Amino acid sequence: MVLSLIVAPALATPADDTQARNATLPDYATLHKQLAQADTPMLWLFVGDSITHGCLHTHGYRNFAEHWMEIVKWELKPEQGKRRSNDIVINAGVSGETATGFLSHAAWRLQQFRPHVVFINFGINDGTRHHELATFRRSLQTIVAMVRALGAIPVLQTPSLTLAGESYRPAYAQAIRELATEQQVLLVDHTAAWEAIAAAEPAPTGTTTPAALPAPRHLMNDNLHPNALGHRLMARTLARSLGITPPQSPTLNLPLHN
Repeated sequence: MVLSLIVAPALATPADDTQARNATLPDYATLHKQLAQADTPMLWLFVGDSITHGCLHTHGYRNFAEHWMEIVKWELKPEQGKRRSNDIVINAGVSGETATGFLSHAAWRLQQFRPHVVFINFGINDGTRHHELATFRRSLQTIVAMVRALGAIPVLQTPSLTLAGESYRPAYAQAIRELATEQQVLLVDHTAAWEAIAAAEPAPTGTTTPAALPAPRHLMNDNLHPNALGHRLMARTLARSLGITPPQSPTLNLPLHN
């Protein structure tokens, strides 16, 4: 059961394609069934690196996990007209973390909670440190298994882009997509959403390959980290990918340009 309409007017985006893919999965139906029960609160857990953490680079503005809290606790009202005021959103992201590093702290950052949904966002630091793709993929698969063992719904996310557009970055995003397909996990494809915007903007000075587009500069604070505008895009992509888009949402209608 889809709870709301896509914010209008809205052009089709890669997130809409991802939403159509997600809607075929059992976890999507389970998620929307849980959301329709407004009297039963949910715990949403974010795990990831500095981009999830949202420290420093947003300069005091909300990060995408905080935007998500505004959407589900205030803007979203199921058919009964009740807000999900008792939902809890926990951000356990840690600056500098990798998928493999997270496993050493999983008891504290994941397993002590009783989440209903866990958003998993790794890949930026794994790529920067050139962790082997096979190792990265195994670590993500272990995290997904841990989430399922808790009875929660895992949501895999591909990373946002970087200003340098390093050639190895797309492989990490593709590894996440492939794991999501194999494990039938909900996906939020930030990489594709950012690429769509980057492809529509004038090419920066220098040569890049289509497989490694650089991030739009206005969405970034430095090479790796989105600024407040970038986090707005991430929140929008997450919401549209999961089909959770309250009509006339102030959050989802925030501009992506100053």
